[in-house]
Order: sequence, then C-alpha cells, then structure tokens
Amino acid sequence: SEIFHCKQLHREHLAQKMQFFENSSNSDAVIHTQGEEADTFYIIGTSYSAAEVATNNNNKSDKGTAEVVVDGIKKTELERGRGFGEMSLLYNQKSNKTVIAKPKSGFWMINRQDFRDVVSRDVENELEKKLSFVGKADIFCKNIT
Repeated sequence: SEIFHCKQLHREHLAQKMQFFENSSNSDAVIHTQGEEADTFYIIGTSYSAAEVATNNNNKSDKGTAEVVVDGIKKTELERGRGFGEMSLLYNQKSNKTVIAKPKSGFWMINRQDFRDVVSRDVENELEKKLSFVGKADIFCKNIT
C-alpha cells in the first residue's frame, strides 16, 4: 500500500518529526518483527533532508528496499516511498509482519506519540474546515419549521 495518510497529512508536519535510519551494513537487518509491540512508523526512503521530504524536491537515487515476511514466508518487497507500521500505532496492535531492511537501505521513522500528534493535528484541522463550511451554509442558518 502507499504511505499511510501521505495524501491527507500535512507533509511538513510529518517531516519535522521524522528521523533517518540507514542499514549501512552489508547484511539484512530486521527492523519490524511480527508479533511484537510496534512503536514506530517507517517510510522507506533515501537520506534526504526533512525539507526535501516535505517538498518532495529531490533527485537522489533510491536507497530503500525491504522484504516483508509473514509467518516465515516472503510476501513482497517494499521500495522507496512505501510505509509500514501505522496500523500498529493507531490501533495498539502487535505487528502482523516482519520487515527486513536490505543492505544500504534508508528509512524515515516517527515514534508512536509523534505519529499520533501529527494525525490528531490533521484531523483537528479538517474538522475546523468542515465546521467553518457548515457555519457559512445558509441552509444550516435558517429557522426550519
């Protein structure tokens, strides 16, 4: 699936809270384990600055790939721009997959609390927009008998 909420969330809020991690080794690294508590949302990416991520203004080569394993079986490979871990953060679920970072892969990460803060801020902004619209609509301001 595509990055969770990337179309809905204000990208700059998300980018301000994210940190970059790179599997700089020459071997695979497990970064998300099936059945364990998850406390991080990941986006596979490159070592762009937060500003470049927020504006999507970059021309660097892809650095991110990861393998998804469920019940010991490889299901798919994720590439740059794909995210994972959001469902565990939103619904306090244990991870339903193991994600293995391939060598030289880069990941943007955001912890549970910061992720929830960004999601909450976005939901509040959308609610304010809707309430403002409803408040301006004549049909809601007239006395209906």
